[in-house]
Amino acid sequence: MSIGVGVTDTESPETFTDVTWSEPECEARRSKAAGERLNSVDVVEGVVSCPATSPFFATETTTPSSTFCSPLVPQHISRMAFFSVPFVICAGVVSYIYNYVSLTICLSGLLITSIMYWNKIQKYSMIKVVDISFAISALLIMTGISMSDFDEQYKRLWNQTVFISIVMYFINNILFYYQILPETIVPFVPFVPFVPTEPFVPTEPTVPTEPFVPTDSFAGECNVVATQPSATESGYWYFSLECTRPNTVDRESAYYRSTYTHMFFLHILPTMIFSYCIIMSNIPNNRLL
Repeated sequence: MSIGVGVTDTESPETFTDVTWSEPECEARRSKAAGERLNSVDVVEGVVSCPATSPFFATETTTPSSTFCSPLVPQHISRMAFFSVPFVICAGVVSYIYNYVSLTICLSGLLITSIMYWNKIQKYSMIKVVDISFAISALLIMTGISMSDFDEQYKRLWNQTVFISIVMYFINNILFYYQILPETIVPFVPFVPFVPTEPFVPTEPTVPTEPFVPTDSFAGECNVVATQPSATESGYWYFSLECTRPNTVDRESAYYRSTYTHMFFLHILPTMIFSYCIIMSNIPNNRLL
């Protein structure tokens, strides 16, 4: 018994030829093709990676490089943090004027790493670790200076500022995790090739016995579809713990919210309050200039 099948040439996918295979050879080729499709799936730390040209996957190709190296926040939003750079420079200049050398060096390093990190935010990167290390070091040095050189009222002001900044940092990260990160997690879905158990038997197409007559029910269905949230509608709430949909106003608002919150409570507020406390604490000692 022979089976006529169509074969697509691997070298030129657009060509199509007809050949006749015996039934055992046809079954062997089916098994080989199924095995090749199964082996073409690479699993790296729970991320499914499939060839871009595979016809057996209708979803977008996800590779480890795109998951771990793509920007976590769109660059046109993350680069808004560059507007907080002058405040870090201001704190560094004030530290240099009052001879706080270690803090000046630390703020200089923080300035460089912050620009590099916020230019392209990645979930896993060495620059992120270095930036966090400089930020923690600068905060500890500032707190040590406040304990030794600030007046009592400015010590309280600085301690309150540090407390607010730390609390808002964790709140911002929690909101970012729930509103944005779930969409970036790709679950592991093992691929099982489809092997038909029964031969395909074509059926006769169904012919309608009555002509199509539109009814009013279609208007109701259209109304239902129109009430679904779209990319231009927004029901976003600042403290929402629900994941936002990609390419929507809600997702865009979550990106902006996270960036602006970090800018104000981590970049602008601590540096400005610290500079103010240094200047005000040194006015009675004629060390303003």
